[in-house]
Amino acid sequence: MGHSPLVGYGFGVKIRDQMFLVSSGVRLLRIRLFVKSAVDLFMLQLYPKKGLLQTWGYNEHGQLGRGFSCEGLQRAQVIKAYAKFLDEPPELVKITQVSCGENHSAAISDKGEVYTWGLGALGQLGHSSLQSGDKELLPRRVVALDGKFMRDVACGGVHTCAVTQDGALYAWGSSNIGQLGLGPLSGFFSVTPENGM
Repeated sequence: MGHSPLVGYGFGVKIRDQMFLVSSGVRLLRIRLFVKSAVDLFMLQLYPKKGLLQTWGYNEHGQLGRGFSCEGLQRAQVIKAYAKFLDEPPELVKITQVSCGENHSAAISDKGEVYTWGLGALGQLGHSSLQSGDKELLPRRVVALDGKFMRDVACGGVHTCAVTQDGALYAWGSSNIGQLGLGPLSGFFSVTPENGM
C-alpha cells in the first residue's frame, strides 16, 4: 500500500467553504479549504515516504519557507533548506508531519525536531529572535525544544502546540483567550515553548 501525501492549509475566519481537487502527482486529492480571503491562502503538501514538503500559494509573510517573502501566487516547490543552527548553512531535513497557522507553519523532522517559519510577531514560531523583522523566511529549528522528541505539532491562528513522545504538551504564541493553557492571562504571549502540563 502506497503512502498518500498529506495536505495542510493556511486558514482564516470561515466565510467561504469550498472543495478543491489537488493533484498530488499520482492521484487527485479532495481537500476542503476554509478561506478568509485569497491573500490568506497557502498550502503545504507532505510526502511522508520521502519526507519532502511542498508549498504553494501566497507568501507575503514567508509562510512558504522559501527564504524570501513576496506578493502574488507562488507555484508549487519543494522546500530544500532547513536551518538547524543560525551559524551553519541550511540543509535538507526529512519531514514527517506538518501544520499551518494563519500566516505561519510548523513541521516535525524524523528526529523529532520542530521547525517553524512565517510570521512570528506574537511568538508563534517559538524563536526568541527572528531573522527578518517579524518573520522567519526559512524553516528554523525551535532550539527551546532541544532534547525533547516531538511526535505531533499543531498551529492555531497565532499560536503553536507540540506534544512529546511521552505526552507532554508545549505551547507558545498568543494566549489572548487562554489558548496556551497557561491560565487566565489576558493578552499574554510566550516567545518560547512553555510546558502546559
